Order: sequence, then structure tokens, then C-alpha cells
Amino acid sequence: MALQPTVNLMEESNALTNYNFLKPVNFHIRIDRKRFKNLEFYANVVNHPGVSVTTPTLPVPRLGNLSVPGDTLNVDELSMDVLVDEDMNSYIEMFNWLNTTVQSNYKTKQDSIKENYIPESDITISILTSHNNVSKIVKYIDCVPTSVGAFTLQSNVTDAQPLVFPVTFRTSYFEII
Repeated sequence: MALQPTVNLMEESNALTNYNFLKPVNFHIRIDRKRFKNLEFYANVVNHPGVSVTTPTLPVPRLGNLSVPGDTLNVDELSMDVLVDEDMNSYIEMFNWLNTTVQSNYKTKQDSIKENYIPESDITISILTSHNNVSKIVKYIDCVPTSVGAFTLQSNVTDAQPLVFPVTFRTSYFEII
């Protein structure tokens, strides 16, 4: 998939005018609301993926290898910690999404579209300011779950915290809007 460049390196960057720090508690998550109604309300931790560039090297006689600018952008997995509600709807949604992706893996993209099931879904995170206004939007493109983690049930806990399970997603790329 070819990406359109969104950054012009010849332009000056914007001067820093907002000296407030980004708070890690002000965000809102949206995924396809028809299929994933519960994840939007129960995701409480998001780990934004890291990005790296594959740097090729060119062999140069008598000098060794010469590094050149990168040619491939690699996006790590997106991960979230999701609260488990009493009916386990948030866990069931993620498990079903993962399970259906595996069960329908042998179908072509056209067959999946005909059956109204496309395993990929975009995930949008709205980052909010201290006044709960949207500051930035991060849109993760073509996300598919790769792992639904474990949670532990314990009977000997005095201060019961809500259960949380981790979920990781493969994503093609992301945009910051």
C-alpha cells in the first residue's frame, strides 16, 4: 500500500506556543460502533505504537558499508488494557473478533465483503485537552487483533480492583490529525 507523504521537509516547523503537557488520562476511543459497542467505554490504557525505519546499507569498496536514509516505515503493535464488565461483554467482543478473524482467514477479501464481514477496523483515539476539547486525533488504519490476554480471578482479595485484560492489534499505519 503506497502512502502519500504528509510532511514537507522544506517547510519550517511550527513554533511551540502551548506549554501545557499532555495528560495521559484525557482520551476517548472509537472503533466500529456497530460491531464493538463495549470497547469504546471500557478501554482504560492505550499504548501508542513505536515507529522505526529500516535503514539499508550500501557496500562501498575500501570504506565498508554506507548507511542511507530509511526506506520502510515499521509500525509496532497497538496495545490496550480493557476493563472487564460484569457481563464480560468487553472480553467477549474482543474474543469473538479474534476468533472470527481466524475462522474467516481462508476467505478472499471479496467473499468477506459479500458476507458483510471485514476483519479490519480503524481505531480512532481522540486526545483531549485539560478542558476536554479534542486536541489531536490519532487514527490507526486497518487494525486486527493479534492477542487477547489473560485475566486472573481470585477469591482471597480484600480490595477488589476491576479486572483488566490486554489486547494487541496489528495496524498498517497511523495518522495524527
